[in-house]
Order: sequence, then structure tokens, then C-alpha cells
Amino acid sequence: MFSFFSPRKVKTFFFASLILLLLTGFFTGCGSSSDDTVTGDNALPNRLLGRWVDPGAGDIYELTRYSGTERVIRVTPDFGEPGDANFWPGLTYGGIVRHVIMITNTAGIIIFEHTGYIPNPSLRFGAVGFLGLTANSVQMSTAWEQIAGSWDRALAATLEDAKEKFTADTIGNYIGIWGGPYFRE
Repeated sequence: MFSFFSPRKVKTFFFASLILLLLTGFFTGCGSSSDDTVTGDNALPNRLLGRWVDPGAGDIYELTRYSGTERVIRVTPDFGEPGDANFWPGLTYGGIVRHVIMITNTAGIIIFEHTGYIPNPSLRFGAVGFLGLTANSVQMSTAWEQIAGSWDRALAATLEDAKEKFTADTIGNYIGIWGGPYFRE
């Protein structure tokens, strides 16, 4: 008697399924890694990771990923000479990346939680915008706002507040001048 589920047909079906599964895995798993890969929910694009230097101003942005934690650090040199009326002391600040908004393939906003000293500990979240990202250059700027007649880093109390404050529609309120270009070091 003929059976649709004969042992030979079942073995042929499973063998063909196994071959199809292996070929699918081979062709989809062997693609090249993209520099635009974002490795986690709201993570930095791989091609933004690294040390970026503005040779004209001498300041640095460093974006790293280590054991799943992403960090952004900014170092600015002294501007002018101490005692000079236009003297601006250098700064070093940064923190842990908490949210990334990709506006386009080459522009976005990095929201980070400060891990160092800030004047008001209740305002821990800041932002850095990036624009014109290529393999070797990018324009970057920290979000700033005028507070009591003086310019200071724009900050928010919570991550949710920062997500509402720093959006694709509002980032222009906090970044008026783009720094750089910064070049990959």
C-alpha cells in the first residue's frame, strides 16, 4: 500500500529542509559588517566610535564602547591666557550614552548622563549633536543654552526630560554653531 508519509519521503523532506536552512544561513550570515551598524537599542553607529580631533581648536570628542557601555568624553583646551579678559579655561566632561537619535544616516543626537562634576547635580543629562558623518570626518557640538545671561551646557533632570528636550525638531535651539570639522585620529 502507498503512503504519503512513507519513511523515504519523510527523510527526503527533512534532508531538503536542512539543506535549505543551511543555505539560507550561509547566504545571510556571510554578509560584510556595515560601518553603519547600530549594535543595540539606540546605540551609537560603529563608524562614529573613536577619537575625533578638531586640529584648529584642539578640542576632542571621544566615543567608545566597552563591554556594552558607550561613553562620550569631550576635552577642550584653554582658550587665551590666564588673567586675560577673554580667557576660557579648558573643560573635560562626558558620561554614559543613554539614548541616540539618528536623524539621517549622517546626523544625530547623543543623549548622555554626566558621570563627572556638574554644577547642578539634579541636572545630569546633556546632549551632543553630530552632522555630516563620513568615514574620516564629522561636525559635532555640545548642546548649549543661555542661563542667567551666560552660556552653559544645556541639561535635563531625567532621561525622559532629555528625550523631550533634545529632538530632531528642537536641537537647533541648543546648537547654533557646529564645531569642527573633527577628524578621526
